[in-house]
Amino acid sequence: MKSVLFAALILAGLNAAHAEEHLAVQRARAFAPAELKIRVGDSVRFSNEDAFSHSVLSSSEAKSFDLGTLPKGTQRSVTFDKTGVVDVICGIHPNMKMRIVVAP
Repeated sequence: MKSVLFAALILAGLNAAHAEEHLAVQRARAFAPAELKIRVGDSVRFSNEDAFSHSVLSSSEAKSFDLGTLPKGTQRSVTFDKTGVVDVICGIHPNMKMRIVVAP
C-alpha cells in the first residue's frame, strides 16, 4: 500500500513539474486563441487587453469557474485538474466564446 501511495505522489510531482501556463487574450471582443489544447495540471491566464471590461466563466462539467469582471489590463488564472472540454464565455459579451480541450 505504501509503495502505491509513493508512486502516486511521484507521478503527481512529475505532472506538477511539467505544468505550463497558457495565455488567453481578450481583444476586439474575442478570445485569442478561440481554441486551446492543454494538459491536466496546466493553467490558463486570461488577460483583458480591450478598452472595456469582460468576464470569464464556464459551467462545463470538466471545469466550472467564474473569474468575475476583468477591467482593462486585468489578468486572472485558472488551473485545470481533469480531462475534458471546457467552453468559456464572457458573460458581458455572449458572442465571445472559447474552447479549452484538456488532455491527460
